[in-house]
Amino acid sequence: MSCSTSKQFSGGVKCKKNEIVIRSYKKKNGTRVKSHCTVDKGAKGRTPAKKRVLPKLKANEFVKYGYSTKLSASKRLAKLKRACKDLSYASVLKRIVVLRSYNKRNPKLYAKFDCDVKALQKWRKSKKSKKSSKKSVKKSVKKSVKKSVKKISKIKKVKKVKKSKKVARYSILNK
Repeated sequence: MSCSTSKQFSGGVKCKKNEIVIRSYKKKNGTRVKSHCTVDKGAKGRTPAKKRVLPKLKANEFVKYGYSTKLSASKRLAKLKRACKDLSYASVLKRIVVLRSYNKRNPKLYAKFDCDVKALQKWRKSKKSKKSSKKSVKKSVKKSVKKSVKKISKIKKVKKVKKSKKVARYSILNK
């Protein structure tokens, strides 16, 4: 059997080496398109290496913090938290997202990186909510203190007014 560079599919269409067959189909308006050859652009949704936009990362950036995909999810999150202390939260998250994107074709690694991204975001959100709850507690304490101070000052004014009225009455009666 000879090895040829062209491919033949149903419909008698022969394609060159870097081409694939597009099967015949009908458009919505009813026109029929015959099967034809087109340039092979690789796996669906896959960008060629030359045209990738994702930044290249240094190998093993998080190893110095003890991060590895072989660890459990809780240990990986702890290592990422440690990395957030040295680097910023945003840079750690960006790097993990890029690693996740590079491993889309590897479901196990993609799932691990996706879990790490979500856990890191959840940790950050809970950290922010704790800060905001502390601020809201401080604000509510300040408001309650201000209200109580206003009430006390109103009570003092009322007492002074009552005393001044009594003094005024007493002075009127003595005259």
